[in-house]
Amino acid sequence: MTTQQKNVKNESVAALLWVIWNARNKRLFEGKQEAPARLVARAESVVESFKNARQYNGLRPDQRKDGKENQGHPLPNGWLKVNIDAAMNAEKQVARLRVVIRDWNKNCIAAAINTSRYFGNVAMAEAAAMEWGLQVALRVGGTSVLLESDCHEVVELINNKDSSMAEIIWVISEILEIKKSFQNFKAQHK
Repeated sequence: MTTQQKNVKNESVAALLWVIWNARNKRLFEGKQEAPARLVARAESVVESFKNARQYNGLRPDQRKDGKENQGHPLPNGWLKVNIDAAMNAEKQVARLRVVIRDWNKNCIAAAINTSRYFGNVAMAEAAAMEWGLQVALRVGGTSVLLESDCHEVVELINNKDSSMAEIIWVISEILEIKKSFQNFKAQHK
């Protein structure tokens, strides 16, 4: 086994142990029990998030030297940018949801990962990530948000520019309800 393979194995074992310990505590102190498959998916998500964070040595996206600098427009004072993404594993029917929230000065306010069921519809998983991202933004006290996603179809639905995806319209309706909680709201495709 190569050193790289050993590192990957060690990272996976450490993440799985942490997730199991966390699940144990939730069961003991909150009475909540999770399915083992969900724990494995969460451990995989933790490893993936760790790799993503480590990839740029702690640099923010606007500080990268890989040519992928943040080219977005500056946010007005008081606004938060809610950047979401969903990564799907069709074989395991799991979607990994990621959210990063930054303030107008590009300071990271919150970053979180979550898992969700995946039924083969990418737009549905992206919409679920958007809904969750807005919930996180509300929890951190956001009043003006720019929701950013790479899923053009869902952004168009949120901005009331498209209405052809009937199977996810119920998630869009939830997003539309949540966006009423903010003083200012915008959604854009990145």
